[in-house]
This record gives sequence, structure tokens and C-alpha cells, in this order.
Amino acid sequence: MSKIQKAQEAEEKKERRSFGQVLLRGRIWYIRYRRKGRDIFRAVGPSKAMAEAKLAQIQTALLKREKLGVVETRRITFEKFWPTLEPILAARLAPKAYASDKNRYEVLQEFFGDRPICELEASDIEDFRTWMRSKRLHKGKHARPSTVNRYFAVLSNTFKEAMERGYAHENPVRAVKRAREEQKEVPFLTAADIDRIIDAADARLRPLIAVAADTGLRRGELLSLEWRDVQLGRGVVVVRKSKSKRPREVPMTQRARETLKALRGERTGPEEGNPDFVFAHIANLEPTWAATFVASRFRKAATAAGFPTVTFHGLRHAFCSRLAQSGVPLPTVKALAGHGSLALTSRYASHVPDNAEVAAVRALDSTDDAARKAADEGLNAPAKG
Repeated sequence: MSKIQKAQEAEEKKERRSFGQVLLRGRIWYIRYRRKGRDIFRAVGPSKAMAEAKLAQIQTALLKREKLGVVETRRITFEKFWPTLEPILAARLAPKAYASDKNRYEVLQEFFGDRPICELEASDIEDFRTWMRSKRLHKGKHARPSTVNRYFAVLSNTFKEAMERGYAHENPVRAVKRAREEQKEVPFLTAADIDRIIDAADARLRPLIAVAADTGLRRGELLSLEWRDVQLGRGVVVVRKSKSKRPREVPMTQRARETLKALRGERTGPEEGNPDFVFAHIANLEPTWAATFVASRFRKAATAAGFPTVTFHGLRHAFCSRLAQSGVPLPTVKALAGHGSLALTSRYASHVPDNAEVAAVRALDSTDDAARKAADEGLNAPAKG
């Protein structure tokens, strides 16, 4: 290799280092670079040379796009992209969410099949919407607008990942307006209603219902709750594993505290090597069996109590509704429920305290009257000096 070639290679390496870097984590080499103000971190393979080559390829493609407006895309069909997307979804999503997205992707493959991702446009996404609205899915029902929107979310994520890997130059889903979803009425159960459900429930399920109703924890959060998370002295339950991936603390009501205290008194301790679950008699079941046990036993109790349409998850809705009805600000309800956004919590705004609107306007009157009085006193005050 001549001195000129060596100098060129050294200059190229210097440019790559300023653009990004290759990193070794365990036995896998990764690349890291910055694009549109966002840090990108991707696994490449077991070879440093592979990582350097991939980084150089990405840098070249981005330079062509920025300087010349040239967008290079590799051709891959929608169907053959799944082996690339599948491990990403498996690592990013909870098992239940991953299973749902996987099922949706199978339907997407049915429509888009062997079409190259880079050739799909907004009109193709609209065609998919039309096809979905005419297709019969679960139990022979037509897809609702909310269902189609869930498929659009998977489709949009597919294009995002395809763009990162050079299989697409744009996300056509962004150009398609999502359908407006009908908001279902959020159940409102009074304390007396919940007492009736607890009284009608199986003895093994009563503690779970009581704690769910007074903490708003999801079923998965309750079944993964360990005794180390129950701090009776402080009066809080610590949620470590949640849907939002953010831990939170939920204060206990008197009933929740007494229920958990009684359960602790009956605690026998876990088997060696097993977690010390609070609701061990359910949590130690196989996950599918545990979900079926809770859902079926609760449905039976709710029906007997006169609430045949209320599900176990309805206890979480009822917790938020009762807070809103008590006048608790929605940001506080959001924090206690562990919602990802205030928009989700706003569904409970319909359950404001009785006469809250009248009280709000009267408060405004009082504030205005006080302001006018203060202004009048200031104008009528004797001049100093």
C-alpha cells in the first residue's frame, strides 16, 4: 500500500471516528452514531471489521442523502423483513404486547406479502385500511377503527425500523390520518359496589380484589408483587415492574393495609429459589392459568353482585374514577395509576365531583369580588403626606 493510500485510509478512519464509533459489548460489536439529534446504538456482529464497514456504509448513505439528495434503499419484501423485526419487538415489548404485535404482523403480511417495503406509499396504506374494514377478524366481527389504528401502529414501527436499516426512505403511515376512536364509558363503582363484589367472590380471590380496588394496580403488577414491595410501616406499595417501565409508589388505604397485614400473618414463606410473592397461591401458577383463574373467578363474583359487564381490569378504572370523583387533580391520578400520558388519564375527567362546575364558577366569582374590593380600597385610601 502506497503512502497516499495509507493517508487516505487514515483520513477515512478519522472521519468515521468523528461520525460515530464501534464498541464491544461482551462478544458483540456495536455501532453508535448521531442522526437528527438522536443517538443511534445498534448491534452488528462478532467482528470489529463488520462494525466498521457498517458504520462506513451508513455514513456514506447519509452523506449522499444530505449533500446530493440521493436516497439508497435495499429491496426486501414485507414478509422477509419479519426475521429482522422479530427480535427487536421481543426485546422491547412485554410478552403479552409482543404476542399481540406478532399476530398483527401476520395479518399485515397477508395483505402486503411479497411487496418490497421501499415501494409502499400512502395510497397502499389507505388500501390496507379499506381491506381491514371489510375483513372479518376475531369471532367473525369486522375490524373497528380502534383495531385498524393498532395495526397502523405496528405498520409505522415496521417502517421506522426499515428506514434505520436502509430498506425504506420514508414512513408512508405518517401521511395517513388515523381513524377517530369511540371512547368507551369508564365504569364507576362506589365503595359499596366493590364491597358487594368482594362478598360474592371466592375466598382466595377476595384479598386480590380488595388490594386491586384500593391501589389501582394492574393484574400483572399485583401478581408480580413481592413482600419486599409492601412497606406497611410507610403505608405504601412499591410497584417495580410496570407497563410504563417506571417504578412508582402507591399509598395504601386502611382496607388495603389491613388486607395485606392479614396476608402477611398467613404467609408461609417461598420455596427455595422462588420469589416471595404476596399472592403466591395465584402468582406461582403458570401465567396463562393465573390469568384465567383471576378472570373467570372475578367474572362470576361480579355477575353475582349485579355487575356482569365489569372485568377485573375494571377495578383499576374504578380506582381512577373514584379518585376523580373525590376531586383529586388528574395529574395526581396519572401518577398513582402509572399512566404514560395525561391524555389517557383524562378519560376519568367525566367523573368529577357532584356540582363541581357550579363550585368552580362560584370560586371564580369570589376571586373576582375580592379583586374588585381590593382595587376599590386602593382607590379610596387617603393620600399619604
